[in-house]
Amino acid sequence: MRADLVPHRDCGPCNVCCKVPIIDAPEMKKMPGVLCPNCVAGVGCQIYETRPEVCREHYCGWRHLALLDDSWRPDLSNIYVELKYLSAQDYSGFTAAHPTGLRITLLGELSAEHTELLAANIASLVAGDIPVVLTVAGPPEQMRGALLLNPILKPYPSDKAAFAEALAVVFRACRDLPAQPYAFS
Repeated sequence: MRADLVPHRDCGPCNVCCKVPIIDAPEMKKMPGVLCPNCVAGVGCQIYETRPEVCREHYCGWRHLALLDDSWRPDLSNIYVELKYLSAQDYSGFTAAHPTGLRITLLGELSAEHTELLAANIASLVAGDIPVVLTVAGPPEQMRGALLLNPILKPYPSDKAAFAEALAVVFRACRDLPAQPYAFS
């Protein structure tokens, strides 16, 4: 097991990482929101032992972050978290304390409990100047835009009610972003 993964945590029947993200690597291309052709829903990767390096290296944030308990597994929570290196263009003038941030993709409706926990985690990350990007999964082969939350939510971390209200507005704004067809560059 890799040292950077939470011990005794495995993917189980979750295969969200085989569907949601774009894979644009020399050895494999996969459109967003489309199940990888090597994955069988409910069964898993049919080429697991020989899967491409891009797949071997990728683990979602739930596998990396012990603070996300078992209920945060992406197929259970409707929240897909990725640890991402964010380039300067992702920051839009925001100065980050860390080059690695979190990209949070909302996959569907969230439970009240996950909404509250997600808000608390985002508040903590924003207060620590750790970049947080939010997006909502689009239809197959389409993407919605993403919002860097730090500049939007930075004024609110000390006021829990105002932060929750601002975050609700951001969630709605992300859901309302139009989906655009994706094309490999």
